[in-house]
Amino acid sequence: MAVRFGCCVNLGPYASRAQREPKEAGQAPEFSFEEQLDRLRRRILHLKRVGYDFVEFSVGTVAGPISDDEYQKLKEVVHEAGLVPEAFNGFIPPSIRLVGPEVNEESIREYLERAIRRVGEMGGERIVFGSGGARRVPEDFSRERAEEQLVHFLNMAGDIAATHGIVLAIEPLNRRESNIINGVLEAVELAIRVNRPEVKVLADFYHMEEEKERFSVLEAAKGLLAHVHVADTGRLYPGSGSYDYKGFFSKLRSIGYGERVSIECRLVDFEGETEKAIDFLREVWDSTAP
Repeated sequence: MAVRFGCCVNLGPYASRAQREPKEAGQAPEFSFEEQLDRLRRRILHLKRVGYDFVEFSVGTVAGPISDDEYQKLKEVVHEAGLVPEAFNGFIPPSIRLVGPEVNEESIREYLERAIRRVGEMGGERIVFGSGGARRVPEDFSRERAEEQLVHFLNMAGDIAATHGIVLAIEPLNRRESNIINGVLEAVELAIRVNRPEVKVLADFYHMEEEKERFSVLEAAKGLLAHVHVADTGRLYPGSGSYDYKGFFSKLRSIGYGERVSIECRLVDFEGETEKAIDFLREVWDSTAP
């Protein structure tokens, strides 16, 4: 049983040359699309060189404010770099409400059609459904109704994902980032309620630690776990802190997990830290083999 290791890397914010203005001291500089694309290319090539199996993008990278021409250039760069974005996170922007009285089903469907199609075109096989802002339940809104809306959304998204061979993975987020679906068991219950092969769950080591979840909760996700995110103490790179990776990976092995594991963390030194992280992850994973 061999997992595949990846790393989250995205096309940063950019501005056209006409939009770029001189910045005052202390303000972040604005970069052109070409500059950000070159940065992305160099990062993907580095990840491939040090041994990663795939990269993970945000859905906004391909479905956000990017022109058709820019999208084609992005596809070319990814193809040439030779490391496929097999997974995507950041599914739904906060501006698109999924629960509450302001849900606009037509807008949601229009976004899903474009976003999921592009993820599929890029080679994506997993879309992580975290989207804490989009799924936040408004105050004084029925929790039961919010759950019904999420079931409806996941069925709608599942219909579209099925046509592109993509699986959606429900991500539990800690209580600071979302007021619904905060634990693995909640994600499992929602996936069971939706009850379709295109909707499964994700386990995020960082969020599990923040919520003080025991590794034993992963047993309930056996057969439903479709993706894993990892970080370490302070949400820094794996191997830099005190997270019990041996225990975590041992539990993953015990439930038969053998799919993808993506690093999702704050990186200060991208090249140095991602190289240390992949060596650490592979070493610990191999050490937990029966």
